[in-house]
Amino acid sequence: MARVILYRKRDYPIVVLTARRGEARPALAPVEVREIIGPGIPVYFVTNNLATYLAECPPAQTQVWGGAARVYWPGVTSDPWGHPLLYDYNGLYGPEILDRLAKIFTPSVAREVELNPEQRILVLERDLARVRRQRARELGVLRGRSRYDGMLPSLQRPCQRQRSSKVLGYSMPSLRSTAASARCSRL
Repeated sequence: MARVILYRKRDYPIVVLTARRGEARPALAPVEVREIIGPGIPVYFVTNNLATYLAECPPAQTQVWGGAARVYWPGVTSDPWGHPLLYDYNGLYGPEILDRLAKIFTPSVAREVELNPEQRILVLERDLARVRRQRARELGVLRGRSRYDGMLPSLQRPCQRQRSSKVLGYSMPSLRSTAASARCSRL
């Protein structure tokens, strides 16, 4: 087994399954693993005794044990992150681990989920709320830009004469002209 894993001319991945402590069967169902990875990739089952022996053979930190599964890509190195370990700390080895294995072998393909009509409505409502929030954010940005664009002429010509506006019959300078005159006086 170690020779197969370490064989330098190997150009295909290998999946190794192990059993939980005290069990004789793999923690992950081999049939489900085969459905995920396809027919061309070898799947090996290693018992606990053999897993202990294999722990000494491959490069350090690339072992597999305790119900876990590991994918050995071609060109085994001592980098443990290069060969994904699928280990469930709870020891359940359920659909989550199989989904992780599926993501390893088909990262760009997502499985379509069957939804009942109520779930579809919930998803559509959530999507609609997300689109509304996004639209409101975009409108807020556009409104802010238009306010800023309206201020640009006064910022470009700071020393223009004061404008006044009549409020209840009284003449008051506008805020823009007051700010412009304050800038002129600083110069």
